[in-house]
Amino acid sequence: MNTLLGRNRRILASMAVSAAATLYMSTSQADAAIILQQPPALDGASATSDTSFGRAFEDFRLTAPATITDVQWWGWVANVPGVYEPLSGPMAFTISFHLDDPSIGFFPNTTAFSEQVVSATGEIGSPTWYAAHFTAHLDTPVELPAGVDLWISIVGHDLGAGSYVAFRWAQATEDAPNTPSANLAAIQRNDSPQPSLAAIRLSFVLESNPVPVPEPGTLGLLGFGIAMIGLQRRRIRRARR
Repeated sequence: MNTLLGRNRRILASMAVSAAATLYMSTSQADAAIILQQPPALDGASATSDTSFGRAFEDFRLTAPATITDVQWWGWVANVPGVYEPLSGPMAFTISFHLDDPSIGFFPNTTAFSEQVVSATGEIGSPTWYAAHFTAHLDTPVELPAGVDLWISIVGHDLGAGSYVAFRWAQATEDAPNTPSANLAAIQRNDSPQPSLAAIRLSFVLESNPVPVPEPGTLGLLGFGIAMIGLQRRRIRRARR
């Protein structure tokens, strides 16, 4: 009798493990979706965008609303031993999203509707120019509307310690489709009240990586396995009385 009960418990435990594995493997998750991208040229052209100098903005427009969870970008950071080494430790960046400011023409509204500080470590993006590739996950996803002029700003943080560590945002090869202006970015120096336009396009990628959602059928399978284990335990307790 005990041998039979033990065998049944092993069978049901195996069912529960299989159900859990199926739940993990069949989780419904959209692939990492690239919402918009302006790939890097990595030819040495760039715009300085850091807390010591000012910030750069790049314009774009979406054809459909999107939830942004991850951002990629490329650029250069001075290698200052003991302060910051781009490929060996994280650096702080502020990533912000802005609406257009029609009151002053084609310029970003300098008040962001979304702004987050992220930590990112560079990876070699170009052995020739020693450009670094950065990737960051946004703790709070950003909801972006469609059909309106938008701007993204990526600003490297000055690390202090008596050293000037400038982040230079790398130029892109081309503008994304539907970009409001071709080959234009905005630059706002710390000593200027408003941005000015610059003849450069800046590289970045916007991604939407949704959180996995279990399939309803898989949840049912897992629930069945757990219920069967509970039923078998009750039967075992009754058999021991």
